[in-house]
Amino acid sequence: MFLKTAWERLKSTFERKREGQFLNNSYDRRAYKIYIPARYRRQAAAPLLVMLHGCSQDPDDFALGTEMNVWAERFGCIVVYPEQPAGANPKKCWNWFSPMHQARDKGEPAAIVGLVEQIKRDYAIDNRQVYVAGLSAGACMTVILGATYPDVFAAVGACAGMEYKAASSALGALTAMRWGGVRRRIRDRRATPQQRGVPLIVFHGTADNVVTASNSDRLVAQWALMNNFTEEVSSRSAATDWRVEHIRKIEPGSHPYTEYRYKATDGKVVIKHYLVEGMGHCWPGGSSIGSYTDPGGPQASRLMLEFFLNHRIEPAP
Repeated sequence: MFLKTAWERLKSTFERKREGQFLNNSYDRRAYKIYIPARYRRQAAAPLLVMLHGCSQDPDDFALGTEMNVWAERFGCIVVYPEQPAGANPKKCWNWFSPMHQARDKGEPAAIVGLVEQIKRDYAIDNRQVYVAGLSAGACMTVILGATYPDVFAAVGACAGMEYKAASSALGALTAMRWGGVRRRIRDRRATPQQRGVPLIVFHGTADNVVTASNSDRLVAQWALMNNFTEEVSSRSAATDWRVEHIRKIEPGSHPYTEYRYKATDGKVVIKHYLVEGMGHCWPGGSSIGSYTDPGGPQASRLMLEFFLNHRIEPAP
């Protein structure tokens, strides 16, 4: 009994000291970083999360600010951070506003999915649990990936993002960020022939002066229709006629926020929308060590992973 107890103490101490690895690598001449949690084992396939940084950021900055690696360690998730080089965009923004980067098997979406396939070859990844999240320009690219690769990504997350094909030029992007994207017929907004609905989680600050908060309402309304979650959304912006419940939360020292939950016909929550009062163009929660974060917001990284891991791609009947 004494030996068993001593071994358990030693094992517990060893496990506490083990840390995940944050590694540099590249794919097709594009640098990326990848976080491998300490609990990862090749014998068990792990979920994979792709994190797309905002303009002027890089993988290290984005990882520090969002603290996603901390939460990934807790949830046992591998995280990959592709880097947008200055050669592709002077401000290191993902080129979400360009038509050549808005379609399947083209441009940056194809490059990111190619990286995902490389990660699957290098590590044991659960094909049913591949997710993508991003901030600002990264969030806009996240939406494109969810719209064009519903067979790859089980769910998507967007902080300070916009709807799919909100703009088709750099000038149009600036207009859309301030006033909202170009309205399109629903038929024109359907990205691929696949009819699988991709769950979505959205965060946006009401004081965002870079991407106005109404863009998040438009994204939710578009996503609900584009993914066949409902046929009932009729408003141009907020999907108010489809909101089944909302919860306003006020916590000491934090921004008040409202969480909207949208349910599909089977009762499962398929879209979550967080509006954070008084927050600017930021990733809610996280650490001020990184750029474009607001520690006073709800913990977006934790909430995203909790939402993601409740959704997976199920095989077709």
